[in-house]
Amino acid sequence: MRKMMMACCSILVWGLVACGEKKAETSQDQKTEVEQTAKTEDEVAAKTDTEETVDEPNDGKSAEPISLSDLQKTLVKQTLQVPKSISDPKARDFAQVFCEKYPAFGANALLLKYLQNPKAFNPKATVSMTLSTENAKIVDDRPNGFLKCEKYALFDNQDDETFEACRWMRKNGHSLVGVFMHSSNDAGLNHHAYAFYDYDPATSVMTPDKDALDAVAYIIEEFGGDDIVIRLPQKGKDLEVESFELRDGDVYNSALFTLKWTGDKFK
Repeated sequence: MRKMMMACCSILVWGLVACGEKKAETSQDQKTEVEQTAKTEDEVAAKTDTEETVDEPNDGKSAEPISLSDLQKTLVKQTLQVPKSISDPKARDFAQVFCEKYPAFGANALLLKYLQNPKAFNPKATVSMTLSTENAKIVDDRPNGFLKCEKYALFDNQDDETFEACRWMRKNGHSLVGVFMHSSNDAGLNHHAYAFYDYDPATSVMTPDKDALDAVAYIIEEFGGDDIVIRLPQKGKDLEVESFELRDGDVYNSALFTLKWTGDKFK
């Protein structure tokens, strides 16, 4: 009888130990599973955080403020399509196509509003006019194929912005379209972007013009980078290159160089 009781106790103890080991194994498995789940969630969160903090360059198509240096990288390779319904596009048509493509620059957006509906912008709009408001000035010189929009800063953390566009007729029936954008602030920081396109009337496509782009890029590099302003001609056909300097809150421009128009290109 005693031996039988001892045997029963041994079986009971063994059973309790086995159950304890099984429970321990289950707890360990659950712990491992929880740790793996937590690790996976952490990895997903880390990946999401990384993806959310990556800043893509603004190519000028969004409404976010644009870096002109970022935009310049796009301008040298991006073609533009003029609506085929416009059989004989003028400078203002080219400017509208450009501003619709790149509205992120403040002066572009302002000029676009005017071009889309001049009478709504100013009931007294005429064929050739200069319009001034509290923080802007628009020059729409249709006879000379020239547009300019100056947007003035209203607050200290804003930049003054300028957009210019004009058109040259080429001997082969194509057009050369020029665009220049410039921003500056009270701290004396200047930035610019420029574009030149060959417009083919057969395809209605504006293609970046390598000769004009290279000529201007060389001048800018030689004479001072961001402290350079390219003056597109309102009258005449040559490009004027000026230095831009801010001293005691006043802007000083000095003539540096003239790029002569030959009828097909600059030299």
